Amino acid sequence: MLHEYLEAASAGPRVPLPYRFHFFLRAEEGGSSDSDGGSSSSSSSSSEQAGAATSTAAVQDAAAAAAAAKPVGPPPGLREVVLTLPPPTRGAPGQDMSGSTRKAFGSLLAALGLPSRWAGDGEGDAAAAGYGRLVSLREFLPQAVEAVHQHAAEQSGAAHRLAALRTALRLGRRLSAGFGEPASSGGALLQLDLLQRLVAAVDSLPPSIDLSGLRVTIGGEAHGVDALGTVWLAPDGSREAWASHLAAVDATHCRRCLALRQQVQAQEAAVAAALGLGMVFTQREASLAPAYRQALERLASAAAAQGPVGGGRFRELPLHLEPPGAESSSSSSGHSSGSSGSSTAVGGCTADTEAGLLRAPTSTTAEQLYPAVEQLGARVLAAATARRRRESELAALRTQVERKVMLRRLLRDPALTDARYKSCLERMLGSAQKLSGLLHGQAVRVAEVNGLSADRSVIDIAWNWQM
Repeated sequence: MLHEYLEAASAGPRVPLPYRFHFFLRAEEGGSSDSDGGSSSSSSSSSEQAGAATSTAAVQDAAAAAAAAKPVGPPPGLREVVLTLPPPTRGAPGQDMSGSTRKAFGSLLAALGLPSRWAGDGEGDAAAAGYGRLVSLREFLPQAVEAVHQHAAEQSGAAHRLAALRTALRLGRRLSAGFGEPASSGGALLQLDLLQRLVAAVDSLPPSIDLSGLRVTIGGEAHGVDALGTVWLAPDGSREAWASHLAAVDATHCRRCLALRQQVQAQEAAVAAALGLGMVFTQREASLAPAYRQALERLASAAAAQGPVGGGRFRELPLHLEPPGAESSSSSSGHSSGSSGSSTAVGGCTADTEAGLLRAPTSTTAEQLYPAVEQLGARVLAAATARRRRESELAALRTQVERKVMLRRLLRDPALTDARYKSCLERMLGSAQKLSGLLHGQAVRVAEVNGLSADRSVIDIAWNWQM
């Protein structure tokens, strides 16, 4: 549990929850309440669920009440320790953890009877008494804004050189280069270094090796070529390793895959228009599979014979054709999660109102698809309309916040619910003047915890931030 707490302090927890430690320590001879590290018994710990609006004081009161309600004390010779630490939060650049997390961890060491470089002068006692659920914005933002300013100054020149180098690679070598994780979020300096390594690897190849027309992505964990013909290079590979991999790539096969992908995209658009649907698509890695291309041809023939579904009433409805491996899981989830049970599926097709699309297996026929669209399409479109209305309201609220707080841009963590995002925006409007004086026009993202983005260009603020 300690490892988990420290890891969450480094990366930021997915869901910020307080950590409750409950364990027993062997008391020293003479009844002293202190203990050394070697005498501690095995401990058990667990995370406590905390609601979005639960304050630290409420959590502490609940823990104290639970402790007071115990009918018996600890076993003889043991000392009971019950300690609730606030959710771990990321520190400012150059710090392993934030100030509040540092103090909280120090209080845990103090409770163990161990010396702590952070506990002292009453700091451990203060931590035990509890701190704010999240790092105070007044404490966090000045350091974060300064870090973003410094990083922007370092990156400005690199960004221009990176753009120039990518253009030169595309024009001179006819090679398209991009970045996948973790390189895509590593910032311009890291990407420039990687792109320079790629140029050096390409320049070291003999003239007989033609890589023109290829798409190279630097990211992932290993070298390889994906189903769409994209060449992947691991970021930690050396120039020599990259050159060796590029030399062994079947460039003709890659170019064929890339050309076929363009043909499939054109075919998808034509089939959607013929069926009277918004779009037809599948999972990226399955788009070149023979079964999917056969499904497109089959539906194109049916549309030519029968015309658009519903006389063209569903021109905004997306159709997702699912490969065989994904059909069973998505259909079962559609049955279990749909508001009307098994009626969400018709002829093997499922209405996904959350995603706003109709799902169908690649084996679907016109006899199955046309009735499914007629029966399920209106439900999907209604859900999509409601979602667009919510998104429009949130977008208008976001624009208000950007203008009032004078932010360069305001982003949102995709994992954040609409309710939490809206709650944060409304609170930001209410404190616009104070936030403007702290943020100084930076780019901000509403997230679960305070912190900086991986490339140090965006400041994350917790949706339930405290001033």
